[in-house]
Amino acid sequence: MRVKTISVQIRLTEHEYNRLNSYSKLCGIPLSAYIRNTLNGITPIEQPPAEYFEMIRELFSTANNLNQLICSFTEIYDINPTRFFEDYKLFSETLNKIQETVHRFHKGENAQSRET
Repeated sequence: MRVKTISVQIRLTEHEYNRLNSYSKLCGIPLSAYIRNTLNGITPIEQPPAEYFEMIRELFSTANNLNQLICSFTEIYDINPTRFFEDYKLFSETLNKIQETVHRFHKGENAQSRET
């Protein structure tokens, strides 16, 4: 870990400070870390809302339950599970697309919101 021995004091308007502070809070990092990241060319990104993570957990749990039901159903009724597994695969792919889209959206929204 690098030792930080130099302190910098700057003057900002209240508006500038509020904007900087709100950006760091949206990213979930301290103000000093936000400034250091920006200085080092790393664009901090906003964290998805807490509800997002709960929703993703619930969807993955649902996908797992569906998979178990499909396995049980095909064993009990001795049927070809191909169509069920195709639907399950589609559900899983859709879930992954949702996750990727949200991540891209947050990255794009963060860059756009700082330009204004």
